[in-house]
Amino acid sequence: MKASSQKITLYTAIALILAIIAVIVYVQLPRTGTSNGATELIYEGQPAKGAVNAPVKVALFEDFKCPACASFDENILPRLERDYVDSGKVQLFFINFQFLGPDAVSAGIASECAYAQSESAFWDYKTFIYRSQEPESREWATPTRLVEIAQTYVPELDATELSSCLSERRYSDAVSEDRAMGERLGVNSTPSVFVNGEKVASPSYGAIRTAIEQALSEAQ
Repeated sequence: MKASSQKITLYTAIALILAIIAVIVYVQLPRTGTSNGATELIYEGQPAKGAVNAPVKVALFEDFKCPACASFDENILPRLERDYVDSGKVQLFFINFQFLGPDAVSAGIASECAYAQSESAFWDYKTFIYRSQEPESREWATPTRLVEIAQTYVPELDATELSSCLSERRYSDAVSEDRAMGERLGVNSTPSVFVNGEKVASPSYGAIRTAIEQALSEAQ
């Protein structure tokens, strides 16, 4: 009886060890889906610019209150578009990573509202939000100001619809999900740039160009 009990205890211990090993292996397995590596970078549903069949995908994680993002939008993004997007080599994506206060989140929601109306108008609206940027310490991206920016600079957008969308915070979940995705990917500052799912060490034009050229050579 004692030997039988010891045998059962041994089998139980072995089963427990195997279960623990199975859990460890499962956790370490890479996820499937639209991803590179173990964490998903989801392009579907994000504002995009460029050829759908472009061999390289570039994702920009940005915060509308981030001064470096405004500088990137003004000085680096036009060069990337001219050199790579317009030529069909790169498809460009914008992904919200709003962390600089509640009004940054409001700006992110406004951008999603604009995107829901018109993808082309979204890109203009995005730029004019940056051009209207005030000091980071100030809560300037209020719903009223965000609607004013659309009315003044992006007539393609229905300002009344934008106002309603903002008041309802219709896309707050989408903004939160984008930020959560960025955090899983290791985004800890803005702008952060990913080329074919790989984070670029610096958001400088030179670093991004090097990463794109490497990706293009690998795609040949």
